[in-house]
Amino acid sequence: MYVKEKAGAGSGFRAQVFYHSTTGNTKKVAIAIARAVGTEARGIDRDEDVISADLIFLGGAVYGSYDHDLHPDLKGFIARLDPAKVGRVALFKTGFETDAIPRMRRLLASRGIEVVAESFACKGRFFLFMLGHPDSADLGRAADFARALMAGAGGHA
Repeated sequence: MYVKEKAGAGSGFRAQVFYHSTTGNTKKVAIAIARAVGTEARGIDRDEDVISADLIFLGGAVYGSYDHDLHPDLKGFIARLDPAKVGRVALFKTGFETDAIPRMRRLLASRGIEVVAESFACKGRFFLFMLGHPDSADLGRAADFARALMAGAGGHA
């Protein structure tokens, strides 16, 4: 199991990072978040026996090739989460200004899973648009976002 258990105050606090990334942009942000909280970023396409964590960071995007909606694999991942084994979920996305985060938030809420109010979004390269993103500044902000949530949630990054 790829779970980071934090020692000290909030001992036993577990965080996981999952993402869906078609272009590699969301994966870069997921890796930055995972490094910041001391765990591994996991693609949602990998089979996970049991997903159990106090805080899950979940990233995805809206894709024009899927009727301007979330990727079906991301929807399926959310549908497989067991609300009894997930404390809270923090959302992140890359790309154009889309409603990916509100869509993920609604799906999680419909499953009875609490979603952290704060989320992270940054540009993501797409063809000739937003070249160079996510860049080092974007990744630094993603890491800061994750560390702040961990510190506020009882885990210490």
